[in-house]
Amino acid sequence: MEKKRTEDLMEILGLKETVVQMAKTNGVRRYGHVLRRDDGHVLRQALEFEVKGKTKRGRPKKTWKTQVEKESNSVGLE
Repeated sequence: MEKKRTEDLMEILGLKETVVQMAKTNGVRRYGHVLRRDDGHVLRQALEFEVKGKTKRGRPKKTWKTQVEKESNSVGLE
């Protein structure tokens, strides 16, 4: 039995883009909705919230905001 490639599965399911691309696009769309909220809205406040104090050693944790900003460039926005 031959392994199915991503392109074959996409053709069978009738998809034009991969699931990863769809997730990136939807994340960027959600980010746009949050940015259009009022400054006092809880989602907007959470997006701009910065924790005070010491950080742990090592690489900083990835945040949703930084990931979406990076993905918006790869999707073709910005």
